[in-house]
Amino acid sequence: MEKYTLHANKLTNLFFCILISLFFAGCSTTELKTPKTASSIFEQSYKGIKPNNSTQRTIIACDESEIIKLEPNEFSYAEIVEEEYRQGNIEVGHSTLQNEPISGVKNKIENFAEDIGACKAYWVVQDIIDPNTNAKSSKVYYGISYFAKVDKNSIIGFYPGEPSNAKKQEMDRYYGVEVKAIMPETAAEKIGLKEKDIILFINHQRCTYGEFVQNMCGVNSRWSIVRIYRDGEVMDIKN
Repeated sequence: MEKYTLHANKLTNLFFCILISLFFAGCSTTELKTPKTASSIFEQSYKGIKPNNSTQRTIIACDESEIIKLEPNEFSYAEIVEEEYRQGNIEVGHSTLQNEPISGVKNKIENFAEDIGACKAYWVVQDIIDPNTNAKSSKVYYGISYFAKVDKNSIIGFYPGEPSNAKKQEMDRYYGVEVKAIMPETAAEKIGLKEKDIILFINHQRCTYGEFVQNMCGVNSRWSIVRIYRDGEVMDIKN
């Protein structure tokens, strides 16, 4: 039985083990304001693009999709999302298939990827584990993530994360947003943000990762000054 699930909030780590692109191309393209099948995916990822918090964003849909099969535990989910982000691709959908013959899975993935304009789709086969007995089921589970290119002029261009406890102790601060990946040729790169920076304040507004995901720490205007922690020092970046 086929089952597609599209998530508008945090993706659970169903396989491999996201993404936030805020504010302020390789494929044959058709511009879509929202993917026709995935209009609500990661809606919160785009708050702050405009001062009115519009969630409209532009992706660059591909006519053909690259389908990549991975072995379980070959890569972590975070590694794939961050690397695709560096290449200018954002995750636009997630689907699952259960108990399907493997011979037909790739065609189903290709068809769905084409439907939402995805440029790439990663998929992995996993056994289903019974939570009560911890035993493997006779059924199989296929987890798939879909990526499309994004208009770099419509986003800030960095992928955020929660700073580790060790980093918070090092900073002697228990807030901040870690820059996990930078998308080239975006505002984030142009203003001088670097991977592993910890964003502490935006326009003098203190930031936590949770607040950043929810509402970009309440900052709905152009970033004029960003206070960061880098290599043991606190510094300001002005835009």
